Amino acid sequence: MRLRMQDAAELDKWLGQRRKWMSHDMQNEMLRLMAHSIQRSISSDIQSRRWYSLIVDEITDISVKEQISLFLRYVSEDFAVYEDFVGFYETENTDSASIVQVIEDMLLRLSLPIQDCRGQCYDGASNMAGRLSRVRARILDKCSKALYVHCCAHSLNLAVQDASRSVSIIRDVIDLVKELNVVVRASAKCHALFEKICHELLMNDENLPSSVSPVSLRQLCPTRWTVRAKSMASVVDNYDVILPTLDKVAAEDNSESGSKAKGLSKCFLRFATYFALKLGITVFQQAEQLSCLLQRKTLTAVAAKHAADALITSLQSIRNDKSFELFWNSTQSESQAVSVLPAELPRTRRPPSRFVCGSENVTFAKP
Repeated sequence: MRLRMQDAAELDKWLGQRRKWMSHDMQNEMLRLMAHSIQRSISSDIQSRRWYSLIVDEITDISVKEQISLFLRYVSEDFAVYEDFVGFYETENTDSASIVQVIEDMLLRLSLPIQDCRGQCYDGASNMAGRLSRVRARILDKCSKALYVHCCAHSLNLAVQDASRSVSIIRDVIDLVKELNVVVRASAKCHALFEKICHELLMNDENLPSSVSPVSLRQLCPTRWTVRAKSMASVVDNYDVILPTLDKVAAEDNSESGSKAKGLSKCFLRFATYFALKLGITVFQQAEQLSCLLQRKTLTAVAAKHAADALITSLQSIRNDKSFELFWNSTQSESQAVSVLPAELPRTRRPPSRFVCGSENVTFAKP
């Protein structure tokens, strides 16, 4: 408002009155009035179309208070889909009865009868999706036509998360990327060192135009579904910066960050880490494209099914020897350019004597 008053004489005069229009209480009251106006508009639109669906999720804010986010989904007369955010509502308890009470209070304020609800969409949490006495069941008791739909984006995220945790190299590299961001970004000194080395490499590279700017590390947040590939890609793009940064931090910092940097440096020098990063980018990039598609409000069930089938087909098409050989060769050539140690075969272990039948052990010449 202070910015707008510079070119709006009437606003400048209004703010110049004795009343403290810029106080916290006054600002909060203005925001509440605007929020109520928007909610009345949403309620009017839904009442004219009658049928609607509920989208509910839970989240803990920065002050460690449980918040319930409520959305209403409805279709206009020309079949345009709308998903409107209604608000955050604080609750002390997260049991099903308390959440249903919050939903009923919100619908009552908007003058929307729960009998007109035709769908409910939640994540797979037990207190939300349980079929006996949870939120899903309690809403169905009040309106039998409110069909439950498990959020497709949640389902995809759970599948990708479980699959990545079942593969040891992907599980380990995700943890390494998290720790790398903690070491580099948590300390202002380490982050400044990272940026300094990055700028020096760009200045010394004559093949790059002067307009190219350094790519910073992207944090890997476990609660965000569409940042895994971007975070891993930022590590690969900065590989020749990460290694000297970790080495310098390990040599100069005597605190816990120095010991972590030394361990991370050894891990990022291994070919297995670079290979896992490239593999994770290949898989997560396609899954995250589907995740973004599933979050579109205009998406239909048929389109979601086709998109999921396309992802399965794409991943299955690269699960063959020819595709793996191409991926292996390209990863090897790229790893050599960033001074990663060559791939090594695991140490040959002598089998137990009860399994020895006189034949010699099979050994491989290369990875």
